[in-house]
Amino acid sequence: MALLEVDDLRAGYGRIEVLHGVSLRLEAHSLCAIVGANGAGKSTLLLTLSRLITARSGTVRFDGRDLTRAPSAAVVRAGLGLDTSRARPRRPPLERALRRAVHVAHRIGEKHLAVEA
Repeated sequence: MALLEVDDLRAGYGRIEVLHGVSLRLEAHSLCAIVGANGAGKSTLLLTLSRLITARSGTVRFDGRDLTRAPSAAVVRAGLGLDTSRARPRRPPLERALRRAVHVAHRIGEKHLAVEA
């Protein structure tokens, strides 16, 4: 049994349908990338899986449980959620200062930058 099963999912905004029968299967302990051009429906798919957008039709099963019509809080409790944070590794202070100096120099048109450490 797959951890996440999506079958013939349709969703959109108002009268505009964005997802036209999306189906996918994701096994436990696997990675999946959703790739596409701007406006292809990547965010709509994730928002629909999280129940932040209501599916027009189709089914969403997570860990064997049908979450298609479940409230978004129940979806999160089941373990399926949307994380919109962007992981950025913290850079050392000197590197951050140098990057900022280069950025400022570029903005003011400075072609030469002298750095003393």
